[in-house]
Parts: sequence; structure tokens; C-alpha cells
Amino acid sequence: MKTAVPNSVSRYGGSLQSLYESNVAGTVASICTTCHRNGGIASFAQPPAQLLFTGDTEVDRQRLIFFVAQNGSERVLSKVQGINHGGGIVLAPDTAEFTLLAQFLELLEPVTPQQTFQRLLEAVQSVRGR
Repeated sequence: MKTAVPNSVSRYGGSLQSLYESNVAGTVASICTTCHRNGGIASFAQPPAQLLFTGDTEVDRQRLIFFVAQNGSERVLSKVQGINHGGGIVLAPDTAEFTLLAQFLELLEPVTPQQTFQRLLEAVQSVRGR
């Protein structure tokens, strides 16, 4: 199943799938699936976790995309920081893993006119060397 790739993906150097595989999948596999999988502690929480992973990179990517489409990226970023998360803090905001996850999740959000303007401004400033 192909995912539509937002134009902003190119600024991170690849397709949405390759960005997930190189920047996010390892974190999901090593941290998130410990609890967020069938039979994991998050599946028995009350209420049960809404995001469960399988260990299959493609399926997990699709599940994360669907979850963000339904709940927004801020929900994921809050949870990994321990906000209303039964597993506590799993990624601190000052870590590379958090930054890579945030960049990936940003690409899943709808683009607003303000974001388009901001990205255009950043591109112009980059070209001008500012």
C-alpha cells in the first residue's frame, strides 16, 4: 500500500517509507513494541491502548499513520514524553529519537497556509545563506 508523500518530505531527504524505516522504525521496535503489541501490557490497560504494533515495519508504519490521522501527532509526542501515558516517559524531548519521531510525525499533519509560508521563508533564507 502506497502512502501519498507530502511535498515537505524532500526536505528530510527521502520518501515517507524510507524516513520511517531509517529514522523511526528502530525506536518503535526497541521501545514502543515492548508494551504496545498484542499481549503487551498496553493491550491490557483500561482502556486498552489505541495504538498496537506488530513488529512488521510496513504494518507498524501504516498503523502509526492511521493513528496520527485520527488523533494528531501531538498525542503521540505527548505520550512518549509521559503525559497521560501508563508507561511514563519513554523519549525525552532533547533526544535524537524524539526529534526524528517529531520530524516524521510533522510530515503526517495536514499542511496549513501558515506552514507553507514558513517553509517557503526558510527555503529562501537557506538559499540566501542566512
